[in-house]
Amino acid sequence: SVGHALNGTIQEAVNFFAFARSRQTAPQVKGGSPFTENYSVLGPEVQVAQDGTSVGQANTRFIDTLLSADTVTIAGQAASHCVKSTIDDLLSQIQAKDPELAKKVYIVRDCMSAVVIPGGGPDLDYTDRANQALDRFADAGMHVVESTTPMTNWADFKA
Repeated sequence: SVGHALNGTIQEAVNFFAFARSRQTAPQVKGGSPFTENYSVLGPEVQVAQDGTSVGQANTRFIDTLLSADTVTIAGQAASHCVKSTIDDLLSQIQAKDPELAKKVYIVRDCMSAVVIPGGGPDLDYTDRANQALDRFADAGMHVVESTTPMTNWADFKA
């Protein structure tokens, strides 16, 4: 995509959903502070600087929205970094509130990929890191699914 803008095909699907369902979408922009890294859409990697000043904060409104949703479906780039960090943050919130909430999270494995730098050797291929994270999320109760499997066949899925 261009910057943080959605890919045109995805944006078209979002617009169609909003029109067909008469629902407002709520895009979430990450990285609002130049003083900390935001891999996760749920909050920055560092929230307080060494001198004690705040450099960022968790997106509590969005976290609350996800925790109260019936189902959370996750896809995006990159499985080894940004998506992984977002799911790590969500899982931390779920475990603090109610570990059973993990069952309502569906991670669409084939709609994301790990960072791989061609010709960079094994140190620059993060596929194993992404797969280990997906295994950990599944062990915590989240569902790792494929886009080619009808949602009605996803375990515990409520239509």
